[in-house]
Amino acid sequence: IICVTHAIEEAVFLADHIAIMNSCPVRQIEVLNVPLGEPRSSATRLKKEFFDVSSLIRNKTKGLLL
Repeated sequence: IICVTHAIEEAVFLADHIAIMNSCPVRQIEVLNVPLGEPRSSATRLKKEFFDVSSLIRNKTKGLLL
C-alpha cells in the first residue's frame, strides 16, 4: 500500500518505511525505516522513537521543494 501525505506525523504513525521525495524534478531522496513496531496506538505518538523519526524527516526535508 502506498500512502501519499505531506503530514510528517501521519506518515510516521502509519508507515513502516517512508520515502522522502523531491518534486522538481520528481525523484526519491531517501527511504527511511520507521522502527515503531506493531500495533500502534495513540500512545505510540508519545514515544521517543516517534519524536526522533519525525524530527529526522523534518530536518531532511528543510529546503526541499515539496
